[in-house]
Amino acid sequence: MKPCGNPYSSGYCSDHTKLTARQVLESLTPELVGHIPPPYMSGISASVGIASGKPCQTLKEIEDVKAAGLTAIFVAKDTSAEDVQAINLADGIITMVGGFTSHAAVVARAFNTPCIVGVAENQELLVNQYYEDLSETGQVTIDGRTGKVYEGELEVDTPDDSEVLRLASLFGFQESRDAEILNVANMDPDEALALVKFHIKHSSKKLVLTCSVRTPKEIQAIWGANIVPEELETLVRKLGEIYDPTDPKFELDTNYELEKFTGSPFDFIVRDLESPTDFLRASSLRMNDQTLCDAFGSLEAANVFITGAEIQNIRIAKEYRKPNQPMKSLINLLRDNYRT
Repeated sequence: MKPCGNPYSSGYCSDHTKLTARQVLESLTPELVGHIPPPYMSGISASVGIASGKPCQTLKEIEDVKAAGLTAIFVAKDTSAEDVQAINLADGIITMVGGFTSHAAVVARAFNTPCIVGVAENQELLVNQYYEDLSETGQVTIDGRTGKVYEGELEVDTPDDSEVLRLASLFGFQESRDAEILNVANMDPDEALALVKFHIKHSSKKLVLTCSVRTPKEIQAIWGANIVPEELETLVRKLGEIYDPTDPKFELDTNYELEKFTGSPFDFIVRDLESPTDFLRASSLRMNDQTLCDAFGSLEAANVFITGAEIQNIRIAKEYRKPNQPMKSLINLLRDNYRT
């Protein structure tokens, strides 16, 4: 396909030539258009995206603005775990201090919310001044890619959902809305727990928590097979206190070994199938034909066991299916094929 102007337009040619990674990335990136004034202030780009809204300093302000059908930008001197709900509800985030790995930056990226940090240049004398200036501004626009804050609502050119999904389908990806995903690898346990509780209260979708490292086997070869981050162990214990096995709302997919956490309070942990007794848990199991053969001796024996359990209404573990993440896979594909 040869692009004839907008690659999504009806002027798209049909010789089946693929778009380049650069063209795809440019098509997916929101950008400010029209008259763009000088920035009101600027900081560190912490989470990409563009958002306009009314500056709000408290959760109550954000809730009131959202209830009125408007968009809200959470403005804070700095953030902590107590601000998780405000960050989640806001359409964008601005903090006076902080850097790329600050609390606001990490949580904003987890929520995929535009965020700019350190607009006061981390100078104590400017923090209060900038904080008050923003509170007196009726509307701002933030560009998380450039780290710039503009006064007023600016025009944005953003590909809509149908364009993004169409692009994803061109690369063979399917949309999935059956679950939400949250990476808790870099989160404080109390902060992650607050997010899980918030999800349980406000969403009907299953929440899949992920916490993985790229080379756990290499690390375990040095430090031992049972080395698990202390923050992860703490989070698992806290999750066990709120998990309801009769109405599971979340599960944890990690490649760390968590075998010491057993029993129904920890059935939210996705585990590897190793023996038939693993099916007697209410948790999800990673399995395939090979692991079924290893556990039962043959696929026929596995089928007899599973069918018998279903006939007798015995609750058994389910096959874990990792939520489809078309956009993440698409971005990885583009990254691997990107050429300057």
